[in-house]
Amino acid sequence: MTPPDAPAGVYVTGASGYLGRALLCRLAALRGQFAPVAADIRPCPGTDRLPGITYVVRDVRDPALVDD
Repeated sequence: MTPPDAPAGVYVTGASGYLGRALLCRLAALRGQFAPVAADIRPCPGTDRLPGITYVVRDVRDPALVDD
């Protein structure tokens, strides 16, 4: 069970796009309140990464990512 004071997990798809990036900037500014994971089909260059964000390469259309 997650402790009540743990940061809320947020999974942002399309993280390299305009809206995804804007959302990640906002979440990064709220340090400690959220534990964001940025997902995109393209890897994020190190120079574009924000502190406090976990970056993963995923395709949300991949059926293997869905739990039964």
